[in-house]
Amino acid sequence: MTLTQKAELAEVRADSLTVTGPAGDIVRGLSFSIPLGATLGIVGESGSGKSLTARAVSGLLPAGLHATGTVAIAGTDVTLPGSAATWQRLRGRGVTLLLQDPFTSLSPTHRCGDQIAWTLRAGLRAGLRAGLRAGLRAGLRAGARGSVRTMAARGTGDRGTGRPSRAEIRDQVALHLEEVNLPAAVARRYPGELSGGMRQRVAIAAALAASPRLLIADEPTTALDASNQKDVLDLLARLQAEHRMALILISHDLGLIRGYTDEVLVMYAGRVVEEGPTVVLGKPVHPYTAGLLASDPPMDRRLERLIVIPGRVPEPGHRPPGCAFADRCSMASEDCRTAEPPLERVADGRAVACFNSHIPIAVPDPAVVTERWQRDDSPAPILHVERLVKIFAGRPALSGVSIDVGDGESVGIVGESGSGKTTLARCVAGLEKHDSGEIVFRGTMLTSDNRTASQIQVVFQDPYSALNPKMRVGAALAEALRTAPVNQRGSVGDLLDMVGLPQAFARRYPAELSGGERQRVAIARSLAPVPELLICDESVSALDVSVQAQILNLLSDLRQELGLSLMFISHDLAVVRQISDAIYVINSGRVVEAGLTRDVLHAPAQDYTKRLVTAVTR
Repeated sequence: MTLTQKAELAEVRADSLTVTGPAGDIVRGLSFSIPLGATLGIVGESGSGKSLTARAVSGLLPAGLHATGTVAIAGTDVTLPGSAATWQRLRGRGVTLLLQDPFTSLSPTHRCGDQIAWTLRAGLRAGLRAGLRAGLRAGLRAGARGSVRTMAARGTGDRGTGRPSRAEIRDQVALHLEEVNLPAAVARRYPGELSGGMRQRVAIAAALAASPRLLIADEPTTALDASNQKDVLDLLARLQAEHRMALILISHDLGLIRGYTDEVLVMYAGRVVEEGPTVVLGKPVHPYTAGLLASDPPMDRRLERLIVIPGRVPEPGHRPPGCAFADRCSMASEDCRTAEPPLERVADGRAVACFNSHIPIAVPDPAVVTERWQRDDSPAPILHVERLVKIFAGRPALSGVSIDVGDGESVGIVGESGSGKTTLARCVAGLEKHDSGEIVFRGTMLTSDNRTASQIQVVFQDPYSALNPKMRVGAALAEALRTAPVNQRGSVGDLLDMVGLPQAFARRYPAELSGGERQRVAIARSLAPVPELLICDESVSALDVSVQAQILNLLSDLRQELGLSLMFISHDLAVVRQISDAIYVINSGRVVEAGLTRDVLHAPAQDYTKRLVTAVTR
């Protein structure tokens, strides 16, 4: 049964949702319906309108954007944009937005328990205002939600007013933490004292404390390793079933969408181009959907080049006439460039917006790399790390880590959040001082007084944070060239050419670039001082699959052209499979397994590595 056919059973609906900004429509004519207990997945590249759809449905659009259409949640119909009073009543008990970075959702200066308590109290006040006391029954539901509602119905708490006492709130916070598999002691801790996975669990507990009918999870696991991803998503699925809650899951991880959703919307340039039961991802009809799936890196083999969708999503105000995807589509005909294809129902319960949906899509079969069978033939180490130890606040972050990176070799560093991967990278790059052990680069032991900073460069996860938003791209690259030693790499134009960007990009600001373009600029800046070792710390984790494939191909090209060595840190094992020759698996600050990437990922020897591999949703 399709989403449209289920509409009369759904308690969550959106009709003709449009989001408009200064340059024109960003999202246009989007409609969906979700039965309670079902999950809708939304996929598409950056700039497709996924996150703005989520914010429009939750009444949280940024200033300067305007929404029209209607949204219905839990019996409340909202004609968009909706009044502040309407959203105040609906947000929390009706709809809650769970963001990608739990540090965005949580206040770093307040204890976790206090933040869950805020949502509890807000939800209780909203329930009282809505007259829920008359409809509540003791024992309506076992667990935290029923307990809070029962307190309201019975009028227990402070002075019989229906407000729960501090002790009752404390008990409810503990129940909500237990619900997300966290101990009650976490209530007394600050978000900065928790791992990424624990922070996201606290954010989920806070989001669900008011018992929303709709939870919108916008890239909720992007910053997490595969094991934590699976734990968080399994947790969401369990809580969704227990709370009988509708869920919208937004992600660029197609394996995740396939594994955890019932229906899927594929968005491009603000429109839905394909929708239907999630099984349609197994045999896409729209060329854009097929391109996304083809760009997804495989776990079982390493490709010479990943398939990419050429070009980028057109911005509002610059979208071409006809089909917005036509300029990037190998199947585009003249009709595609003059008329916009409507979203029409086709076979197997899906809808597609494509004039050529009747033509089978031919996906190229990329060549596979012939990989080394032994590491004995590795080149001499350019980097040798021996028994490295780093302690923070009395706790060891690294406990005797030893790794080698060969000259021209790409080495993957994997492990769960908090395992010590980034600490290792920062010590090697000289951004942290290690407590003991040795870091030897090109035969020279590195100390705080003897750094070869120009020869070791880092590309960080978020290029927007790494780049000065007030500095044009050309100025940022020119500054990197000026501060580099004499042995620098040409001009700003040379750097842009090296990462495949037009010369005109020198005049742009970071905010005018897509995520992939910003990451290319960050890579160009790191290449200015002619490094011999490039450390990539989760440098593609926030990118959608097509842009991720472009960056991975670029890094492979740079290795060949410049003789670069790579130290590639990632929680995505399929990505590591494509880029690294050898791999080190780190757990709790120790190397637990190492070897050729193909061997370790195909036949892991350690239980910890087996758990990481098993958790991959591919």
